[in-house]
Amino acid sequence: MSGKGKRGAQLLTPQSILCYMETQDNTQYPIYSGIYGKLLEINDRILENPNLILDDLNEGFLAIILPDMRRHEENMQSLTPAAEYN
Repeated sequence: MSGKGKRGAQLLTPQSILCYMETQDNTQYPIYSGIYGKLLEINDRILENPNLILDDLNEGFLAIILPDMRRHEENMQSLTPAAEYN
């Protein structure tokens, strides 16, 4: 990717799968981007040390996504409310 608009970055929709999380019993769960945007970076350090997701708020991110600001309302509508996580 290059430039201010990150030309060449992969386009994402809320249904785009970023990765799969696997539990100790080998069950796999898809992790979706959740918004419209451009994929800027996948955190390769997670592959080497999966515990970063739990242990390190600065280094435990899955991906960096540049939101599509023209679709701000759609992005906000596509996010799962916090109450649904409980």
